Amino acid sequence: MNEKSSGEDLQMEAEWIQRNFVNHLKRCCKKVKVCAKSKRWWMAEITENRKILGSIKRARKTGDALQQQVKRQ
Repeated sequence: MNEKSSGEDLQMEAEWIQRNFVNHLKRCCKKVKVCAKSKRWWMAEITENRKILGSIKRARKTGDALQQQVKRQ
């Protein structure tokens, strides 16, 4: 390419770069699976706390836990 390249030439080069970049990423990078909890701020600690809260809420329904325990979590 030189200074007098046409817009079509530039478009073809941009497509070539994008195609090669995508192919390289597909070969070298792990694909991310997206789900409802796929958030950058989501941590194992949040998952654990949700499990604890869920078990307390279930216990509350059966009368084995107090409302205060649910509020604490």
